[in-house]
Formats: sequence, structure tokens, C-alpha cells
Amino acid sequence: MKNLNKKLQTFKKSREKNWGFTLIELLVVIVIIGILATIAVSTFSGYFAKARDAKRIHQVMQLKKALELYYVDHEEYPDLSISVPGGNPKMASNCKNRNSANTNINLKQLANWQELMNKLKKYPVSDLPFNEQKWPFCVYYIKDGYYGCPKNRHAKYVLIMATEKTKYPDLDLYFRQDEGGAEARYCIYSAN
Repeated sequence: MKNLNKKLQTFKKSREKNWGFTLIELLVVIVIIGILATIAVSTFSGYFAKARDAKRIHQVMQLKKALELYYVDHEEYPDLSISVPGGNPKMASNCKNRNSANTNINLKQLANWQELMNKLKKYPVSDLPFNEQKWPFCVYYIKDGYYGCPKNRHAKYVLIMATEKTKYPDLDLYFRQDEGGAEARYCIYSAN
């Protein structure tokens, strides 16, 4: 018993003089914090992508509402004035940087997008997708339908949009799904 008491007293004295953390203890704590941070970031990044998808769907539905209000006032959907050689004069997009080969077409589609947004500003809808977006997470407005959408024959316009992580079974799929890392691309049609 004396031996044990002597050892305990020696241990207490050594701890009193050298209190603190060892390098190994600090490294273990740092590694544990790093692992927990990695798990948290990977978990939350999926939630952030789904939130951006929900915002995109909301904005496109607001755009559709504004287009329908425009139709009520004018008995037609908005025309676009800028024609592009090799492009579609009935197409507008808030896409930027789709690819460098079509820079002129992309700039004209952006100009058409600004024209479209100016025509729709007077309608009481909020949160229209005014800003440019990086492709493929942008919106296309195409008057008189589009061949890539299954129900385009009867549509007066079609809106094409993409999502990052979320699939929406109620929306029609666009014919090309493997572009630019999008989870899915969708077609949304005019009401008339």
C-alpha cells in the first residue's frame, strides 16, 4: 500500500508541474473535428441544392403566372424582337456561358430575356428569374413550342428548366437529360 501511495504522489506531482495536452491528444481532437465537419458539409450540401431547386421551380411558376397575365391583357404571349442568325427569334434565356461557340446566340437570347422581363414587370408576381444564371440551371422561354418537349404541339410557349438534385414527377421531362450535371430537365407549358 505504501508503494501505491508513493506512486500516486509522484504522479500527482508530475501532473502539477506538466499540466496541459500532449501533441497526440490535440491531433486526435483535430481529426475527430475534421471528420465531423466533413460529414456535416456533405449532408448539408444536398439540402442546399434541394433548396436552390425549390427556388428555381418557384421562379419558373411565377414566370408562368406572369405570362398568363400577359396573355389575359394582350390575347397572345409575348413576342421577341431580336433575331439571331442561326438562332431562334422566338427564344429567350437567362443562360450565360453555355458554350463559347455560340457566344453571339447566347448574347441575343440574353437580350431577348431582358425584353421579356421588361414586358412582364408590370404584372403583380414576385420573384421572377431576372438574373443571368450559369447553364444548365437557367430558364428558356420558347414561343410556339419546342421539339424537345413531348407535348409541344399544342403549347403556345414552353419553359425549359433544370434541377440539381430534385426530381419532380409531375413535370414533363425534356428529351435530353444528361447535360451539364443537371439531375433532370423539365418542360412547362402554356395554359392556353
